[in-house]
Amino acid sequence: PTAPAPAPAAPAATADPLPQIRARADLGDLAGALSLTEVALAATPADAALRYYEGVLCKGLNRLAEADAALKKAVYLDGDFVMAHLQLGVVRLDRGLTDAGRRALGVAARLAGTFPADEALPEGAGMTAQDVRDLARLYLDSPKQQRERRN
Repeated sequence: PTAPAPAPAAPAATADPLPQIRARADLGDLAGALSLTEVALAATPADAALRYYEGVLCKGLNRLAEADAALKKAVYLDGDFVMAHLQLGVVRLDRGLTDAGRRALGVAARLAGTFPADEALPEGAGMTAQDVRDLARLYLDSPKQQRERRN
């Protein structure tokens, strides 16, 4: 009798899911991109970039409470993640959490200040450190924010 065939080798590690997630999102398939993100998160729940995309995609789907939770996890996992702080600030402003939103935007601006102005930021889709500082300032100085600060 012959020996049984050896068990198949374990599958190779899954390729980086972010390019496929970005591609789906770029095509406007936010729900599909979020599904891919959720599958990837099941395998690597402590991945800050995946949590960031989860948050951005939930924001795009107008699921703001879920976006807030995912972005909060992203900044917990990587406290220096500029884009996660920026998006968290925007989501919190959208949810009416003005003080928390302003704090997150301030952190994003401060962290962006640690990069050269023309340096593209990780997961920023080409946004530079200066772009983030300018955008945070626009949100912080908007007339609506000025009114809410006075009240």
